[in-house]
Amino acid sequence: MGQCRASYKVPGAGTNWLAVIDSAVVFLMISATMGAVTIAMLLALLFFSTATLRRKPLFILNVVALLLGITVAIVNICAEIRILKHPIISGSPQIMMAMSVLIGIGPTLVDSILLLRIYSVFPPRTTPHIHLFFVMVIPILISVARFINSIIYINSYAHSVHTTTELGSASILIRSHLPCVKIEWFLQVFDNLLVGQKFMTCNTR
Repeated sequence: MGQCRASYKVPGAGTNWLAVIDSAVVFLMISATMGAVTIAMLLALLFFSTATLRRKPLFILNVVALLLGITVAIVNICAEIRILKHPIISGSPQIMMAMSVLIGIGPTLVDSILLLRIYSVFPPRTTPHIHLFFVMVIPILISVARFINSIIYINSYAHSVHTTTELGSASILIRSHLPCVKIEWFLQVFDNLLVGQKFMTCNTR
């Protein structure tokens, strides 16, 4: 949920911003690599799909998820290039807020696509109510909890963006005492394991 870059003091005359540049290069390489992989996945999805499949809601949502990933990569690349070109200038608040929203809410929206798959595998008309509760309601509650956690994270991030005078966006995360990132990781892993177990159970029937 956001970048991790340390805060650095202004160096003396004639010195370079090596710490900031090194950090920006690392994030730039990661974003460019992941963006390229996401583009390749999108092209493969479009190439190997049929006209009938492309009209399915699940296919459309998968395309939207990949486009969201490409957008995150592009925004992050722009932010890192700006750091490389202007290392003594604080990050753009607009870009930093865009990243916080995309990275904060994006994973929850993407994982919510799994709910549609669960709905197709366990239709309410043929699924017992107790079984349906564990299959559908619990993942929905987890998604709601993740969404609330993301809103808290974005609100804290927005407040820090407009009050901090430090360079780099990770200084905001470092100074934050909210465990939003750890909570998101835990809920995401638990959500994926729970949904994966449901699909494995269905396939072994």
